[in-house]
Amino acid sequence: MIALIAWAWPYLAAAGAALLAAFGLYAKGRADASARARLKSLEDDHEAAADLRRIVDRGLADRVRKFDDAGFRD
Repeated sequence: MIALIAWAWPYLAAAGAALLAAFGLYAKGRADASARARLKSLEDDHEAAADLRRIVDRGLADRVRKFDDAGFRD
């Protein structure tokens, strides 16, 4: 029994290391995707705020009324 464990130990350790590496890559990919989604959301908010600012700067206040309470942030 000890000989079997001694023989299989390196293979089990390699398999465990491979599983840990695969999980690490998976977790890193999810973190990157989450960061990209957060950045895209911020960019969309900034674009919407810039659009509102442009409309107000041109003096088109009546067109801005449709954005009232729309949830856009500056």
